[in-house]
Amino acid sequence: MDTNSQLDEFADYASQQDVYYLDTEFHREKTYFPQLALIQIATGTRLAVIDPVSCDAT
Repeated sequence: MDTNSQLDEFADYASQQDVYYLDTEFHREKTYFPQLALIQIATGTRLAVIDPVSCDAT
């Protein structure tokens, strides 16, 4: 996902699920603090790969 509308739609769906799985990837090149680079969220039936640089993932 690389748009806020896709992220909003999936967030609405995921918030209604009983269980979801979360994985994050961080980039730490040329910086002291790691920067969030990728978010993966899975439910029992859907999977989302989120680009937090393109989306407002706050």
